Amino acid sequence: MLGHVDTYLWDLSAHDDGAGNLLIAWQYDRNHIQSLNLLRLDRVGEVHHHVVKEFKRYDPFFSLRTVVVDPNYVQFFYTNYSERYFSPVSDTGSIEKLWTLGWREGRVVFDTQLSESGRVHTTQYDVSPEKHGEFAIVWTERSIGSLFGPRPKLKVGTVTTHADKPLLTSSAEISIDSKDRIYPLAVSNGKGGVKAVAVKYAGTKGAAFREVLSNGKVSDEVSIAGGEISYLVYDPQTALFRYVKGSIEGFLRPPPSIKAEVHWTDFHGRQWIERLVARTGSIFPAQGAGDCYYWLQPEADTFLLLKRCRVPG
Repeated sequence: MLGHVDTYLWDLSAHDDGAGNLLIAWQYDRNHIQSLNLLRLDRVGEVHHHVVKEFKRYDPFFSLRTVVVDPNYVQFFYTNYSERYFSPVSDTGSIEKLWTLGWREGRVVFDTQLSESGRVHTTQYDVSPEKHGEFAIVWTERSIGSLFGPRPKLKVGTVTTHADKPLLTSSAEISIDSKDRIYPLAVSNGKGGVKAVAVKYAGTKGAAFREVLSNGKVSDEVSIAGGEISYLVYDPQTALFRYVKGSIEGFLRPPPSIKAEVHWTDFHGRQWIERLVARTGSIFPAQGAGDCYYWLQPEADTFLLLKRCRVPG
């Protein structure tokens, strides 16, 4: 595998459309102009690149999620500072909101802000496709410029689309501590609904796992020891979560050595652990759930694709 890493490219993801075509989506930034891109590699090897949306200069978007609904329809989710409020009492500035964009047969059919208008940030979110054109979604909200403080919340809901008009509906919410860093994950409850998995990161104290059902019921916390927990994903086929435990990416510079563990668990007793040892400069891309975890390791003028896999038993 030859090439180099483009530092202006984010949220790269690849998807099988179910008809033998490979769709690759990514976010690109050039000269402070960001764009949402889609590449289609069809069954006969022809490549078609589309700039789905180009944003205005200095108008960034974040947290791109891509869902291939069918071979002719892709739905994207992202956040954008699409609202601005200024007050002589409290300068609230730009407000981050959740958006969704529908791409059908080579054109945009909608590009809609899902979040309600107002001084509330949508800071973290996750989506999971349920039925055709229907998504389970979990997200966090944090008020800005309120006399009552940020009042952060974790919410559970659905996104439905009728006549190319998407709508976000909330079904449950809980209050969360303003000091906690919460990362939500949308997981099917096995009954045609969704539950939110809230992962709270607490620095060197480790992390905590908690389930929030769509009816608002909350499970007890399950502690995850260790100060470096990342890349948590869920596999509905095995009902297992996978995460990486250990420092694999430095903040300002690569770590001098990379030693970590890949964990598969249901947080209720089932668990597999595989050691991960990699060279400095290795690349750990975001990836879907499964029995294997992949990374790119530098080797001379190229990269090797390596993996660690659990052995079911």
